[in-house]
Amino acid sequence: MILVGAGAYLVTVAALAGFGEVGAAVREVPSSMCHASTDNYGSGLDNGGAINNNTAGAVPINCPIVSDSGQSGQSITGVAVYGREAADGGYSVACSCTAAASSITCTCPSVTPWNNSTGMLVANITGSSSLSLWTQGPSTRFRWLLHNVTPGSSLIGFKTSSP
Repeated sequence: MILVGAGAYLVTVAALAGFGEVGAAVREVPSSMCHASTDNYGSGLDNGGAINNNTAGAVPINCPIVSDSGQSGQSITGVAVYGREAADGGYSVACSCTAAASSITCTCPSVTPWNNSTGMLVANITGSSSLSLWTQGPSTRFRWLLHNVTPGSSLIGFKTSSP
């Protein structure tokens, strides 16, 4: 009787925990985790829920990619960027830096232009050429996104996804 009760309990716990199911990992990163490349934009750049560019020129915005046991940076297969493009020229690019004993090397290989006619989803970064550096070692690779936010445009944040 005790074995039957314990077995039913384990089956129930396994079902509630999703035992045997494989699901995709998605991480949402708000723009409040991002920052301008330099701190000289004054009141023309604000982050009141979204990063809003009220300056006369484009502003480079850097955002971290969190890599942990919930979603490793190497497993990311897509990045959906949300915002609004008011002036042409906005883009996002998947970048990374590697650290060696004598130097730090940063690379941003392939730009994904923003599309100002797709609502709030302005860029969808997928494919091996855009994310190729993120899927490679070494353990000293640090991943980040660079966004070029044009005048009058806003960055809300982004979502990373992996299988």
